[in-house]
Amino acid sequence: DDCCLNVMPLFHVHGLIGAVLSSFVAGASVACTPGFHALRFFDWLDDFDPSWYTAVPTMHQAVVARAADHAATIDRSRLRLVRSSSAPLSPHLADRLEAVFGVPAIDAYGMTEASHQIAANPIAPGAQRAGSVGLPAGPTVPGLRGRGGSGLLVI
Repeated sequence: DDCCLNVMPLFHVHGLIGAVLSSFVAGASVACTPGFHALRFFDWLDDFDPSWYTAVPTMHQAVVARAADHAATIDRSRLRLVRSSSAPLSPHLADRLEAVFGVPAIDAYGMTEASHQIAANPIAPGAQRAGSVGLPAGPTVPGLRGRGGSGLLVI
C-alpha cells in the first residue's frame, strides 16, 4: 500500500536509490514526477495519493510556504512520513513539516560516494533527536565515537 511521491531527479542518488529503487525493493509503488515544481506539488499529492515523499530541505521549504493554501489537500492526504536527505534538515524546518502534515519528518544522512543512506532518524517508536543524523542504516561508520545513551550518531 506504500507509494512514494518522488520529486527528486532520477540522475541523483537520492531520487534513484532513496526513492525509486528502495520502494521497488520494499514492494511499494512510486509516482515519479518530471521534477520538483512547487506550484504542482499539492496537485500531485491529490493525484497520486502517496503515503510518503522525499525531498531536499529547499524543496520542503517551498512546500511548507504554500501549505496554508492547500489545507484541504493536506487533510485528504494519507502521508505517514516525510523524508529529507541530501542536505541537513534544520530542526525548525522539521518541526514545521511535522506541524503541516501531522506526520514525522525523517532526516537521513548519506553520501553519493559512500552510499545513499548511511544513517537516518527512526520512525516512532524509535527516538528521534533533532540535529542528529540518526541510527546507522547498514554501512559501517568507522571511527565513530560519542554515541551516548540514545545510540544516535552525532557526526
